[in-house]
Amino acid sequence: MKCVIDELYESVLRKVDGQRIARVAIGAGYTYVELDDGGAGVAYTNKEGGISRGLAGRMERMPVEEALTYLLSGRGLEVSFGLATANALVNRPRAELRERDALLESELSPSDVVVLVGYFPTYINRLKEKVKEVYVLEIMEVASKDVEVYPWWAYARLFSKATRLYITGTTISNHTINYILPSSVEIENKYIIGPSTPMIEDPFISYNVKGLSGSLVTNKEVCFKIAMQGGGVKDMFKVGCLKKVFLPLEKSTT
Repeated sequence: MKCVIDELYESVLRKVDGQRIARVAIGAGYTYVELDDGGAGVAYTNKEGGISRGLAGRMERMPVEEALTYLLSGRGLEVSFGLATANALVNRPRAELRERDALLESELSPSDVVVLVGYFPTYINRLKEKVKEVYVLEIMEVASKDVEVYPWWAYARLFSKATRLYITGTTISNHTINYILPSSVEIENKYIIGPSTPMIEDPFISYNVKGLSGSLVTNKEVCFKIAMQGGGVKDMFKVGCLKKVFLPLEKSTT
């Protein structure tokens, strides 16, 4: 049986057109990949599991088809490399993209129960006065006085009462999306958010995801340097080499 990561890999693989990896930076915060056709992407660096022997030093000039296979790896750094490669391939300017955030206060209802998969303080601050309840699922231990934080494996308990769901793209880097998405199909208002998110319809639309909020690299040299020097996306957004974009997803009625 295929999992979400398998489906994502197959979907992105169909976009490959002979590209090769031009350069890579696996930084302490984020991983950066640039392709020889000019595409570039970033992904959260999952440090749970290192690089296989023989891989370091041979990523540059690697065919993108091969690089994408690391999205399926059981090693965190390799998945980060594979995901950043996927984003370099599919996170590109297109007419359907909007320069906006996934969270619009105008869409919220006072009766909403919102679950955040990932700890997003800015979202929490915007939500807590406008909805009935806000909960967070987080893989790391987080102490918060503003919201109840649960371990990620408590998803079934919280999803049963959620009306809105915002899922971090980091769930792809650590493969927890394989559990999160199939378990949340019944939640109508569902979004995948964050710079690691691949801006591609399949397979997310089949799980009733309403929109993707990801990132586009606008200055490759600066983003590469920040990743190389241990910086993260806050640094990239601050200097303007990375920008937020939103892709609405709508199932075809035909």
